[in-house]
Amino acid sequence: MEGQVRRVGSLGRPAAQTAGRRERSAQAAAGGRRAGQRHAQGNCVKKILAPSHKREAVAHLQTLFEVSQRRACDALGVDRTTVRYQSRRPDDAEARERMRVLAGERRRFGYRRLHWLLSREGISMNHKKFRRLYREERLQVRRRGGRKRALGTRSPMTIPQGCNQRWSLDFVSDALTCGRRFRIFAVVDDFSRECVRLIADTSISG
Repeated sequence: MEGQVRRVGSLGRPAAQTAGRRERSAQAAAGGRRAGQRHAQGNCVKKILAPSHKREAVAHLQTLFEVSQRRACDALGVDRTTVRYQSRRPDDAEARERMRVLAGERRRFGYRRLHWLLSREGISMNHKKFRRLYREERLQVRRRGGRKRALGTRSPMTIPQGCNQRWSLDFVSDALTCGRRFRIFAVVDDFSRECVRLIADTSISG
């Protein structure tokens, strides 16, 4: 009887071991034995370069996962001094205002020529800072568009039904034996193909 009880007890061990394995699997899936904050760091984290983007990413993790700033910075690999940094850069209001005025007066001037004009007025700064302010104020010179083309379908040209209803004109150029060039202004009737007028000269202006 005792042997039977022992054998029955031994039959319960695999069930207990199976339950333990299930518990460990559930803990591993949940992130370990320690309950609490979720792990914010994933397997693939895109590298963030700009400091402003790093601050936004840390704030997003703090709000989404309800974690501290320290843990959010550790998850993203960001230094906390970058997140806590407060800019002490001056706003350069006078230089910005003068840049806008000069850009309005000289619409086709780029940042190099505007920088030269500003330095003549006594407002000095290096070209890198000037270009940064130039971009922030959106003063870039707009590129000129291509050649404008007619939109829609053009109506076909009417065919003349008699003389002197429509004339066409053109210029013809040639050269003399001495090498001097001359031009001929020709006017032709479109109906009869008759040359109405020919004017030859070495220089014909409009």
